[in-house]
Amino acid sequence: MDVALLQQLIGEAMSGRGIVERVEGGRTFRIDARAAVAAVAAAKPAPLTVDEAPADVIVAPCFGIVHLAPSPGAPPFVMPGDALTPGQKVCLVEAMKVFSAVVATRTGKLAQVLVGSGDEVARGQSLFRLAPKDG
Repeated sequence: MDVALLQQLIGEAMSGRGIVERVEGGRTFRIDARAAVAAVAAAKPAPLTVDEAPADVIVAPCFGIVHLAPSPGAPPFVMPGDALTPGQKVCLVEAMKVFSAVVATRTGKLAQVLVGSGDEVARGQSLFRLAPKDG
């Protein structure tokens, strides 16, 4: 079976979300799109929520655009090496002209900023990494 025919069969199976069978050269080829879609869905991890994130990571609460400073030209909310306290604003995430404040969830030192200002982020994406408590 050539690649073009295989691609055609996969396309047929995916468009109908069903099973496509073809007999060629005494062989039966069967493509089950339902199983493929289910396997992809099962393999895709769900995004982290703020409560599920590891203690050393601050994650985005929603999809949107990250703003690391309160306004253009202003200094960033936080910089690597800054000491953070619970509830301290570290950035904003803008979605549909609504700005959501992202805050530190624990005391610690900011080790790394993982995104840039203006970056598009997904819900649960890691934004900042804090230094380990023992270091």
